[in-house]
Amino acid sequence: MPEHIEPDAWVAYLEDTVSLSVDDARRAPRLATVCIAASVIVRAASTDDVGLPPARPASTVVRAAAAELLRTARGPLDTVLGLVGRHWKIEREDPDDAERCADFERAAEIARETGDRLTATWVLLVATTEYVRTQRTATADRYAIRAVAMFEDSVPGLGPTAASDHVWPGLTTPDSIRTVIELFTRDGEVRANRRTTGRVGDWDSAIDSMKAVAVRLVKERPTLLALALGQRALFERTTGDQADLSELRELGERNPLLLGKYFQHEAANADARGDYDAALGWHRRRIDSRLAPLRPDLVGASAPVLTAAFRDLSESDRRRLNAVANPAFEMSSSLIQSGRTVLVGADAKAAVEWLDLADVLWDGWGKNGLMAVRFNRHRLSPGLSSAAVADLLDISRTAGRPGLRVSAVEYAALHGESRLVQVVARLTEMLDEQFTSLERARLLTARSWLTRPDERIASPQSTLDAAEALGLMPARPASRLRTIARAAWVLALCARDDDDPEAERVALEEAVIAAGRLVLNATTFSQRSILAGDWSVVIRRALDFARENDDAALADLAAEVARRDSVGVLLANASSEAGAPAEVVDAALAVQTAGRAGDVDDQQDASAEAEPVDPEADELLRSGIDARVVVKARAAYASAERLLGPIGSLMDPRTLYEAGATDLLGELPKTQPTFILQLLPSTLAMVGHDQTARLYRRLTWIEDGEPAEYLDHVRLWPGLLTDPALTGEDDWLDGTPLLPDPLVEALETATAAAPIRLLVVASGLFHICFDALEIGGGLRLIDRALTTVHTSLAGVRYMLANPRSAGEGSVAILDDRAFKDTAHEKESLERWFPVTRGVGSRSELDNPYLDIEKSSVFVMGVHGGDDANGWHQVKTLPSGESMTAAEALNYRYPALCVLASCNSQMRLGGGVDLSGFPTALFARGARTVIGSVGGIYSLPTALIMSRFYAHLHESGNPVVALRTARLRWLGENPTRRDEVAAWGRLVIYGGAQY
Repeated sequence: MPEHIEPDAWVAYLEDTVSLSVDDARRAPRLATVCIAASVIVRAASTDDVGLPPARPASTVVRAAAAELLRTARGPLDTVLGLVGRHWKIEREDPDDAERCADFERAAEIARETGDRLTATWVLLVATTEYVRTQRTATADRYAIRAVAMFEDSVPGLGPTAASDHVWPGLTTPDSIRTVIELFTRDGEVRANRRTTGRVGDWDSAIDSMKAVAVRLVKERPTLLALALGQRALFERTTGDQADLSELRELGERNPLLLGKYFQHEAANADARGDYDAALGWHRRRIDSRLAPLRPDLVGASAPVLTAAFRDLSESDRRRLNAVANPAFEMSSSLIQSGRTVLVGADAKAAVEWLDLADVLWDGWGKNGLMAVRFNRHRLSPGLSSAAVADLLDISRTAGRPGLRVSAVEYAALHGESRLVQVVARLTEMLDEQFTSLERARLLTARSWLTRPDERIASPQSTLDAAEALGLMPARPASRLRTIARAAWVLALCARDDDDPEAERVALEEAVIAAGRLVLNATTFSQRSILAGDWSVVIRRALDFARENDDAALADLAAEVARRDSVGVLLANASSEAGAPAEVVDAALAVQTAGRAGDVDDQQDASAEAEPVDPEADELLRSGIDARVVVKARAAYASAERLLGPIGSLMDPRTLYEAGATDLLGELPKTQPTFILQLLPSTLAMVGHDQTARLYRRLTWIEDGEPAEYLDHVRLWPGLLTDPALTGEDDWLDGTPLLPDPLVEALETATAAAPIRLLVVASGLFHICFDALEIGGGLRLIDRALTTVHTSLAGVRYMLANPRSAGEGSVAILDDRAFKDTAHEKESLERWFPVTRGVGSRSELDNPYLDIEKSSVFVMGVHGGDDANGWHQVKTLPSGESMTAAEALNYRYPALCVLASCNSQMRLGGGVDLSGFPTALFARGARTVIGSVGGIYSLPTALIMSRFYAHLHESGNPVVALRTARLRWLGENPTRRDEVAAWGRLVIYGGAQY
């Protein structure tokens, strides 16, 4: 520290006090002031601006004052404060130190014998905090329960403040002091119930009791209500909800100094739903809310500027900025969790800069925070050196927080390439210590990973460890999905090494389901990319195993996971779109939270003391939480399905394995031979490939009255993935790589009058014009098949399980001034669906009497523009106004929608194609959508659609009607069969029920 820096203000205060004569009446009260100034009760019940040095005294200062107070004690209360203060935050090798226990007991007894049960309660609360800090849960909670009993017999008084001549705001009268101590007694009861009893209901009611006390003090000490509301927020997040922060927000608006606490919980809410970008914003506001009264000139300043400004402050001044250090650390964590630090160099640099700031502010005093900073620095390193692994092992031994200790050794095991024997040894040591079942599962999985087959230190113990880890997580909680997936993957590798296909199949299914849940929880492409890098190998192995063993069910499961690749991103993007309706945003946030329910820590700041949990109580608490989480998650998924249709249903993990192609085949109409074709290119991020890109193909059909299955993969032909809508190149028309032999044989026996029914689940291939595919003999697929395109098996199941009947008339948005050819379509629509309501503007769409969803068909024949973000796919209304796909979510639609205009395809850049206008319509009621792939010709489309409405009126079947209309138009225009943009780019999405 530079020489010009002033000594710590509390050190100076103590030195001035000690220099006074023992007979000086000021001396003992000033020593007592030092001893209680560090108390959590005084910290929360008063502000920094109380006529004393800033922040709170360091533990060494408190211990020095306590020793002096004991030496010159005037009476019992001085002795009590001295006995308590002499143990203030001592780093000790033996947390069960008998002297500390004896001193706490003696202090409490002295206070009780003098009739001061209020001070005795305070002693027991301090003891609780001390034993929590040193990881002695059982002892801590015995003190907490004793504090409750002691308080019940107390009367108003000055408590420990009676020894001091200083008056703290918020502790001005006997009644106020007793009430403040009562609040912290209830806080201790809340924490004890969470840590030790394991009863969720007791935890809930204890928070209510705590809040009731805080409400009585809100005018004098709103800080204490913020503390109680924070406990309520934690409870709500832990049991599967987004915390209701309305009271905390109102409290912050009335008391700007408490805004930081509100911002902290908003950030925690964002973390709980995986919205790390939002969390970053809230943490930044936390920082600025603390800077505003202290250094308004630094509000909004960058991390390097703040680091330079605070580097030379005294320790006491840096302690005052703990409310800046903690969110600075969380800024780095949010950047890491978002995945951006892996893909974006600037974000990695920013994360390091925020850690630098936290490092400077905690230097010399914030042990827990500094440990967390060290760990995050390793998470940001591109690789782990031998020295880095050694440091992680040191953190695993010395960190105060059990979770951080486990995380450090786990990270060394999963990402280190050196000292692996030492890592295994450390894991073995920790497995002999006391941890919760979920933490133990992490340790076992990490050891199994290092000792899996083909590793340098492979061991048969790997199988036993992985199996035990999974056995410790029977509820398969969201908080441990990565551990579950990894343990199951290790079991699959071990089974494969043992040539045990049955065991491998069971383990693969477990790993695939866990990976699928992780995929659903990804809310950004960065997260999705990291997940793909970690888990695509599992999906790929499952697909290959299914092909090798003719395992249709496993093939369906793995493919369904790959198809969920960007569903979480899709909903996250929808919820952040300005034009999306509030109910859609709420539903999206609810399912994002449901997917992570229970995946929250204690939400304490990194610098806070650890709160260990009794393993047995944790089991009971977990089971209670899991029960609530399941109920709330089901409600969230049901609401999402109600509001967002098949898109909402895709977020429910249960639909991953409830939609097998063989079962679906039995639910489809049996009017003609029916085939389900699933296509899955290995170029999808969640599939991946080794040397050769491939196309996985799965065909399901009925043959001789029994389900038949065909699985294979073929080389992915060059150009097959080229999207003409983006590149301007010709459409892919060769059906050879897309159509398996059994399907080709069925097409050869079909006729124009008796076509087969074909449902194509076209993952990653929505740019293919399937009806225009050449099938040999001068024929195209449309000549022999009734084809519809689908996003997933789960989507097909949803359509079949939720049929909708047609309404009356139509609602049409047709721009016949810009596209005069549209007049043909409009004339036919008005003829066959006579109650046609024309719409030309947003205000007309917003007319509540329009009742779009009660019509028979909703039609849009306007100019359309594409966008890499499918929610920005846009339509230009006749009024000249634009409407994006996200804004289309504001309306409800009938079962049949027609988007026979340019750029009406499934689109989502960077992942599986799912969004765009068709998805918006499906989400809000549609069951069948006629869209288009890229650009289409105006006049041929209008003529085809004019025929379509006539055939639709006749048959009521849009799939048959569109095929018939196009075939008849082609019959009249045979020379235009090769002009795919004239007819082949029209596509039917959905329509499985026909």
